[in-house]
Amino acid sequence: MKVAFFGCWKQAGHFLYDPSGMMMESFGPFIQESMDGIFLKPGHRIGGQVDIVYFKDHTVIAFVDNTVDRRPGSNGAFIVEGHGLTKKQCWAEAAKLYPQIVERLKHFTRQND
Repeated sequence: MKVAFFGCWKQAGHFLYDPSGMMMESFGPFIQESMDGIFLKPGHRIGGQVDIVYFKDHTVIAFVDNTVDRRPGSNGAFIVEGHGLTKKQCWAEAAKLYPQIVERLKHFTRQND
């Protein structure tokens, strides 16, 4: 499965990344400029909360991410090709391609929900 990461890689600033850390302008139907914060459900900007969104042929898991950028509203998401996946499946795919990101998030997100 193809997976993209949206969020902060090594510095503040939310961008869309491929597994090698290269910035991308788009991934499937998603355009980087329009992704910041749109996947978190209203009222779910709580540490640890992971939301799941289905859009076209993709599954997105979104979360508050203050591990790099401490400013309020900092967030991240993994966008996984495939509709109807579970959070567990998305985390597993993300861990294969973005192990360093998933590892840094382990203590701050509910990855087993």
